[in-house]
Amino acid sequence: MYNLLIVEDCISERDALKNCVDWSLIGINIVGVASNGLQGIEMFTDLNPDIILTDVKMNGMDGINMAKNIRELNPNVQIIFLSSYDDFEYAQKAITINACAYLTKPVDEFNLLKTVKMAIDKCKNKESKESDFNRKYSILAQQALIHKLLSGLINEDDKALIKNNFPWIFKNKNILFNVIFNDDNVKTTDILQELFKTNNICCIQISNSCIIGIMNSQQISINDVKNIIYNHTHSNDIYTLHNTEVLEDLRDITINYYDYLNNCINSQNSHESKPEHSILKQNNKSQIVDNIKSFIHEHLSEQINVQIIAKELHFTPNYISTIFKSTCKESISSYIMNERINKAINLLSNTKLSINEISDQCGYENVTYFYIQFKKVKNITPAEFRKTLSGEHYEMDAQI
Repeated sequence: MYNLLIVEDCISERDALKNCVDWSLIGINIVGVASNGLQGIEMFTDLNPDIILTDVKMNGMDGINMAKNIRELNPNVQIIFLSSYDDFEYAQKAITINACAYLTKPVDEFNLLKTVKMAIDKCKNKESKESDFNRKYSILAQQALIHKLLSGLINEDDKALIKNNFPWIFKNKNILFNVIFNDDNVKTTDILQELFKTNNICCIQISNSCIIGIMNSQQISINDVKNIIYNHTHSNDIYTLHNTEVLEDLRDITINYYDYLNNCINSQNSHESKPEHSILKQNNKSQIVDNIKSFIHEHLSEQINVQIIAKELHFTPNYISTIFKSTCKESISSYIMNERINKAINLLSNTKLSINEISDQCGYENVTYFYIQFKKVKNITPAEFRKTLSGEHYEMDAQI
């Protein structure tokens, strides 16, 4: 049976829709009847129907705005609009929110049943696709998808797949956690499968001794995770569990994910207790920033940018940019520019290289751009700066 919610502000029409046909003949159960859009949203939240049959024009919130709000809660619900107004504008709005059908009143029983049956078929098709997802995307494949999300590497296709199957990840406040086991006899694969069965949790098995997961903090707690682990291990002494505070931004989740990933890798061959997460996080950030600076200094004469550095260090550009700016209080691009100008000042001061040669050694392919950047930082051109070293005055001095 599929559940149907009726939303209609006219009492007589509301009763007619409910009682005009034997809904059970097509596998429909009327779970509720609402008199306006706001009540429709409330009843949808409580009853979670598969199909909504709603009037378009109602007092208070109309059917179109109600449907938009419900789409935010569940993009897969089938919505059928009814209207006394053969109005193209209403029909257009219905199309934009992916309505199942738009019927003009008065609607006969045959067309009504036919349209609701079409909505049922769409529900069945959705269930079939979900079944295909569960069959084709084994736990291993789902882990790969979640890894791409947490790493900040998802494309639009991945995003759509995740939204359809794990919509809570994008809508709610999440907590990231990792579990490190210090007993080789623990069957982490069994625990992983049990965690995956739980709604609002997705996990990745990093090694035989480590799991990283993301959970919807509004629906589940860390204690629930601990209980699942305890049901398999019957002990709270054979693992350590770290978790973040509630995270609202996927960028923060990515940063913490790399911290936990490093923690798991470091613990793979050792079951010793690890430092507290906050200390680990700080150390990892410092090391990453040091590696970024080292790479910049070693390749300053080359064409380098955030994308090249990220690829070399095996991180995403967004990740290293966020880490660097939060630690150094300036962007990577700004740091590269300042280091190039500092190198140029050193070469101008201590060598007789031409400005073209200095520009090239500082990583500038275009000497004009080098002039622009140098003056932006030092407020004088490279040639003027060199003159000041020999005691010569340049034109700006003469005006002071």
